[in-house]
Amino acid sequence: MMVQRLIKSILDRVTATLTLLLLLPILLIVALFIYFDMGCPMLFAQPRPGKNSHIIDIDRVIQTIENC
Repeated sequence: MMVQRLIKSILDRVTATLTLLLLLPILLIVALFIYFDMGCPMLFAQPRPGKNSHIIDIDRVIQTIENC
């Protein structure tokens, strides 16, 4: 049973890594098209409270911002 879990975990990680590597060029091209079309980047930093109220910046995807 433990061997099956280990094999599944390894296969899941390998599959996820390969999928990310295959899709990364497409995602970068889409990001460039959005940047040149809208004139602004796809991501923006948003401050959020973290552990013990420490402010951290998270990257968010711009969804519907006009005239950014």
